[in-house]
Amino acid sequence: MRPVLLAVAGLAYLVVLWSLHPRLQAWWLAFLMVPQVYLPGLPLTLAEATAAAVVVQALGRQRRAMSNRPVVAGAVVCALASLIAAAYSPDRNAALSTAFRFALFAGLIHASASLFPERSDRLRAMWALAPWIALEAALAIYFRARPEQELVFMRTRVADTIVGPWAAGLFDGQVNNVLDPLKSGGLFVNGNVASMFLGASMFFCLLLFRLSRRRAALFLACLSGVAAIATGSKTGAVLTVVLLVVAALLQWARTWSRLAFVLALLPLLLLIAVQGANRLERAIPVFGKESLDSLDSRLPLWRLVEQVFFAHPTLGLGYGGWQEAAQTTLPPHNLLIAAWANGGLLLLGGVLLTIGAVLRKCLQALGDARVPRLAGTAATCIFTWVFLHGMADNTAIYGESKTMILLVLALSWVTPARETSEEGPAANEPRSVVTDAGRRSLVPSLEGACV
Repeated sequence: MRPVLLAVAGLAYLVVLWSLHPRLQAWWLAFLMVPQVYLPGLPLTLAEATAAAVVVQALGRQRRAMSNRPVVAGAVVCALASLIAAAYSPDRNAALSTAFRFALFAGLIHASASLFPERSDRLRAMWALAPWIALEAALAIYFRARPEQELVFMRTRVADTIVGPWAAGLFDGQVNNVLDPLKSGGLFVNGNVASMFLGASMFFCLLLFRLSRRRAALFLACLSGVAAIATGSKTGAVLTVVLLVVAALLQWARTWSRLAFVLALLPLLLLIAVQGANRLERAIPVFGKESLDSLDSRLPLWRLVEQVFFAHPTLGLGYGGWQEAAQTTLPPHNLLIAAWANGGLLLLGGVLLTIGAVLRKCLQALGDARVPRLAGTAATCIFTWVFLHGMADNTAIYGESKTMILLVLALSWVTPARETSEEGPAANEPRSVVTDAGRRSLVPSLEGACV
C-alpha cells in the first residue's frame, strides 16, 4: 500500500510542479538544492527529483543552440562513463546514482538559460539560497564553540531530513570527522566538505552583493568566510586567505597583459602560502600536527595507485572496487584518482575536460565586457576552490550535491547574453533578407511608385 501512496503523491507533485510558472519553478528548485530534503526509502532527494523534472520541462521549451557546450559535454561524458562502469562495479547503486548526478549537473548547466533567462531571475534564485547559507554558517560557528550540541543535532529528525542518512550513520559505525571536537560541519557530517561549501558561498555572496548592492549579501559573505575557518579545515583556512588575495588581483587585472601577469604570479602565491603555513605550524604546534596527520592519512592512499593501476588501466576498478583492490575502507581522497578508479580513463577524461572547459570559460569572462567584472572573478574562485578541494578530499567536479546549484548559477553569470538569449516566438517565422542587388532592383520600382 505504501508504494502506491508514494507513487500517487509523486505524480501529484509532478503535476503541480509542471503547472507552476517557470520563474516560480526556478525559485523553488534553487530553494531546495541546499537542504536537498532526504525522504526515507526513496533513492532520490526531493531536490534531485524536482531538478530532473524541471530540467526536462525547461529543455522542452528551450529554443536555442547549446551554450557552455564543452562543459556540458564533459559532464555528459562523466555520466556515460559512470553508467558504463555500473556493468562491472561491485557497488552498482553508487555507479547509477553518480551517473544520475553527473547528468543532472549537465542538464542544469544546459537548461540554465531557460531556468534563469533574465538578470532578475538569477538574482531571485541566488536570494533563495541565502537563508540556507546563513543557517550553515551560523551552525558551523556555533557547533565549533559547542561541539556537544552538534552531536545532539545529528540525532534529530531535522538532521535526517536535511543532512541525510549520514547523520544517523555517525552513531552506527559510519564515522566522520565532525565527531572530532575540533571540527564542525553544520549541515554536513564532514568539516572539510562544509568548508568547501562555505568558501564557495563566500564568493557567491560577494557576487550577490555586487549585483544587488544589498548589505545583507556582504554580511553573508563575511559570515561564510569566518565559518569556513571555524569548521577546523586546514584547507579551508588556507584557501580562504589565498583565494581572497587571488580575487583582489583578478579584479585589478582588467587587461589581458595584467591577467597574464596575475596567472604568472600564482606559483609565487602558492609558495608564499606554503611558507606561511610552515610558519603557522611552528607558531601553533597543534595546527602543524593536524596538517601532518591529514597528509599522512592521504599519502598512503595515493601511493596505492601504483599497486592497482596496471591491473585495470583502462576500465578502472568500478564503483566500490577501490576498497576491494586497495584493501581499505577509505576512498582515494583525490578527484582524479577517484575518477580513474570508479570509471577508468573515460571518466578521468570527462573530469579533466569539464575542469578545463570551466576554467577556460571563467578566464574568458574576465576579459568579456558583456560579463559583470566580479562575476568572472567570483566564478573563477568558486570553481578553483571546488577543484582544489577535490584534490585532497572525497568530492566530485560539482563538489557535493548541496554545492551544485552554486556552481550552476556562478557559471550562468559568466555566460554572455548572446550565448544564453532565447529566440522569441517570431524567431521561427521567415525573415526577409534583402541583398545589395535586391536593393538596386527595388529602386526603379520605388521611383515609379512615387511618380
